[in-house]
Amino acid sequence: QTRVTIGYRLPLPEPALTAEAAEKEEAILEMLAAVLGRGRDSRLWQGLREGAASRDRQSVAIEARFDYLPSPLVVRAGGGAREAETGWGLFVARLTVDPNRVDRAEAEDFREIERFRRESISPAELERARTLLEKADVDALETLEAEAALLADGQLLDGDYRRRERRSALRRTVTVQELPQVAAKYL
Repeated sequence: QTRVTIGYRLPLPEPALTAEAAEKEEAILEMLAAVLGRGRDSRLWQGLREGAASRDRQSVAIEARFDYLPSPLVVRAGGGAREAETGWGLFVARLTVDPNRVDRAEAEDFREIERFRRESISPAELERARTLLEKADVDALETLEAEAALLADGQLLDGDYRRRERRSALRRTVTVQELPQVAAKYL
């Protein structure tokens, strides 16, 4: 088996964005990645693993996943002073494919991403993604040690241990209209 990783680098937030708007956009990025590549009903799994997107309805991947990897706090020099901003990191498509089908899998992945940019997202897809992310949040808090580590990481990396909780609440406000706009902007 061959593993193919395709990354989409995400820029720092626009300086004109308020902190609240930047957090909202980050919540949309999380939802976008979940719709695209979390679970067996995700767009990439259905398109690449189940063959729904390919012309011959053949599977081109053994496994397909799409993740949002936020970056930690980034320090940027500006005007002689150093100010901290949060970077948004990467979108990463991870495919496990037959070594003889690498080129086809990459082409189908790009085709599926392009199709995602053009087509609307159903409310059911959005709700499925929201549920998967909420489950991941709950699973991450299984022990007190895990919760303490998340709070410490949030404070250390983001400068605010409550930021993760706010993003979880903001994910509940994401609409089907916002996802294609952000997909067109970053993919």
